Amino acid sequence: MQYPASDPWVTAVGGTSLALGAHGRYLWETGWGTLSAPLSADGKNWSGLPGTFRGGAGGGRSTLFAQPSYQSGIVPSSLSQPAGTAAPNRVIPDIAADADPGTGMLTGLTTPLTPGGTPQYAEEISGGTSLAAPLLAGIQADAQQAAHGIPIGFANPALYARYGTPDYRDVTDQPGAATEAVQASRDPATGTISYQAIAFGHDSSLHATSGYDDVTGVGTPTARYLDSYGTQQPASSAHLRQGPRGPAG
Repeated sequence: MQYPASDPWVTAVGGTSLALGAHGRYLWETGWGTLSAPLSADGKNWSGLPGTFRGGAGGGRSTLFAQPSYQSGIVPSSLSQPAGTAAPNRVIPDIAADADPGTGMLTGLTTPLTPGGTPQYAEEISGGTSLAAPLLAGIQADAQQAAHGIPIGFANPALYARYGTPDYRDVTDQPGAATEAVQASRDPATGTISYQAIAFGHDSSLHATSGYDDVTGVGTPTARYLDSYGTQQPASSAHLRQGPRGPAG
């Protein structure tokens, strides 16, 4: 059975664009929303700056589920009840991790580069929330290890209990740092190299703002997030008995 991302018993993971420096040093992070402009044929300028929308994170208010107790007092009413009259509903995502294919994870695979061709090894940068979700799952596994193996169980109450603490980075679209880059990519089948000017933090409709937002949720975990599980009982166990509120209507 598949559950919608807005189900209050599901942890919904949003996406960011993440910049790292030498030795893995954290530089900056924005909500995932990328514009891309190709290099002109004569190689002298970028065509159509700042570029067209390339991809970004998703999020928003559920039309099926009421606001769960763990979101109460944290999710702004402008997101949970934008009309100002309806009861607050569930908003996603809950938390975020790197998802931008421009800043994602290098992966290698052996596959035919042309239809019917001989399989060859090639590398590419993977992204999407298909990257962010397993990254967060790995972090949760590390958190459970930090808690000496004590099961975390349903994660969301513990995630929101740490909101507003140094356990998270509050990611916004404009982090006060350079958020443009040039990306080179090589077609493994032809060897052709193409160049793109990339601008980060420009989603098509959503905005990562200070505090909880519908792009990055409560933010992205820091090293302190893992440390917190080694010093206190996971908050989720007590909430498992209470659970989130039922569906609206």
